[in-house]
Amino acid sequence: MLKWFSLCVFGLSLTAFAGGHGTTWIPHLSANEQFKSTIFLRNDSFDAPLTVTATFFASDGTTPSVSLSDSDGPRSGVSEWSATLAPQTARVIELDSVTGGDNRSVQARITGVDGAGNESELLAIEAAFALFDGTNVVSKVGVAVSDPSTFFKVNLNSTELRGFGVTNTDAAQACDCTFTMVGGEGQQLATAIVSIPAQGKWLGVVEDLFPTVGELLGSELGHMSALCSESVSVQALAFNEGVMSGVPATGFQFDP
Repeated sequence: MLKWFSLCVFGLSLTAFAGGHGTTWIPHLSANEQFKSTIFLRNDSFDAPLTVTATFFASDGTTPSVSLSDSDGPRSGVSEWSATLAPQTARVIELDSVTGGDNRSVQARITGVDGAGNESELLAIEAAFALFDGTNVVSKVGVAVSDPSTFFKVNLNSTELRGFGVTNTDAAQACDCTFTMVGGEGQQLATAIVSIPAQGKWLGVVEDLFPTVGELLGSELGHMSALCSESVSVQALAFNEGVMSGVPATGFQFDP
């Protein structure tokens, strides 16, 4: 298996991964006292209602107990949320807390199905993250959700704390991801391998993978690349004191 992760893969032809599918993963959703997330769902169909289902998974891939609220009020102890969206309408789910896994976050699989039972690509999804200082929101960012892929890159800046959640979207197979830190001149600086359980998540900052990232990068800009044995969904964030921002994670698929 590990030879599959040979660094020669970086010489292969890659194509930026884009497009939409009927099933989408939100790789990281905070639900704790410091960070809280919302899911913004919009039906872009002009004539078909969509039944939307969000199934939550704990960080270790098990079933969590989630407390959340929507326009119908608060709910507690749920692992799945479902509602029907009329054409051109939207709903917001606000996550408050979670029991299970790391007890701080979940990941979600979202599906939108039309009246004929077909999965629709006309469901728009946005995840928003709020940083709290006590009961006050200090910073908030909304992030579009991208498609899963087996290879992705995230930019690095030695002066800014950056982190991400990486969710294994496979329902049965554990996933090995080889992370490579790359310097500003394209030089490979360090590698690390992480195993993620089926439908589980790796969550952390770059320093968790490479504690000496500041020394390795110096004053350069760089990036983190990851090659995974299963398709993963990625959400990246940057932190600068009390300011939080979304960071693009670029997914790629290999040309046959």
